[in-house]
Amino acid sequence: MAYLPYEKILDINTEAIELGLHLRREQLLAGLNNAFVAQLKLLPDPASQLLSDLTQMNQVPVIIGNEVPLYRWLSNAAYTMSFMPDKQAWFRALADQVMAQFKASDAGKASAQTPAGVPSQLLPEKVIFINDMVPFGFLKGAARTGAATARLMVPSFQAGQPRTWPMSTQQKSYFGTGWLFGPKHIITNHHVVNARDPGDPDALEPDFKLQGERTTVQFDYDAPDSQGLSVTVAKTCAWSKLLDYSILELQQSPNRPCLPLWGGEMKLDEDSYLPVNIIQHPGGNPKQMGIRNNLAAKLTERDIAYFTDTEGGSSGSAVCNDDWNVMALHKASDQSSGKFEYQGKTTAWINVGTRIDKIIADLKQNQSALWQQIGATVIT
Repeated sequence: MAYLPYEKILDINTEAIELGLHLRREQLLAGLNNAFVAQLKLLPDPASQLLSDLTQMNQVPVIIGNEVPLYRWLSNAAYTMSFMPDKQAWFRALADQVMAQFKASDAGKASAQTPAGVPSQLLPEKVIFINDMVPFGFLKGAARTGAATARLMVPSFQAGQPRTWPMSTQQKSYFGTGWLFGPKHIITNHHVVNARDPGDPDALEPDFKLQGERTTVQFDYDAPDSQGLSVTVAKTCAWSKLLDYSILELQQSPNRPCLPLWGGEMKLDEDSYLPVNIIQHPGGNPKQMGIRNNLAAKLTERDIAYFTDTEGGSSGSAVCNDDWNVMALHKASDQSSGKFEYQGKTTAWINVGTRIDKIIADLKQNQSALWQQIGATVIT
């Protein structure tokens, strides 16, 4: 039995290649029985492999665990398109079509019966609601992102002189997080480099530049006893209070990849499922990951809001999709966006970041020479 006409398989193949899904075979086959995946014919190039996989799965009614391979592939494809709701809906509709045909078939009717000898509440395998599995490469991407993420400690100055804590000679300093925007440039928030308490007047430009240049940039601070790699700042290059970003040029490259920036379309509607992940230095502490309970909730012209956990000191962190492309620059928690239902509870608090495409556009328009110098990697 074939679930879809061959012409539709060719359409899926063409669309998937245009979206780059032929390069993500491991993720698209996630959740399928390993023995089934192993028997799929292997071909030398990804595009041919994709068409071969789709053609073979289209002919397989069901495998162990009552899993329909083509349905699982289409569902995984819909999941990967969470940042493009129109494409997500297209793959989801095809998955639903395949599942409807399966349920109407003899194999589907048979699978609806309780397996012999197995209690009704137990099945060999089952994806619960939405497939939250990610490929093993997700961990490699997290490690790469962590290596490019640094703890920042920004000293505070006023009229060129250190600002001290009351009744103390110790200079005020503030923690934040930054990450490699280019091989020799890091980005963080404007308010991190501003190094002021809420309600204080902003630092004047000479002090702001000085604070950026005196910032301690510490890579690899992954444990309390870790010395990490400290890199000095050469220059405070650019900033925007409106978009809440600052860019600092380092004296030398820390010799590690900069983070890829998502420059493609961003969409988020009520049917979208977009997890966002944040590697950060909350409270100036060793690096931590926010990768659970991490769905995006709202997209505006300038910002993206999400439920991913952060704390003070996390400001300036990269907000990444599951491919570890940077979607936004984390900046704050907010309760002005209305109420949200999440995990069965109502909350007005939500975390917010500036969309990275808006920062890119601002740099291209107002700092074109610097943008070329940075050498950022933009994914579209």
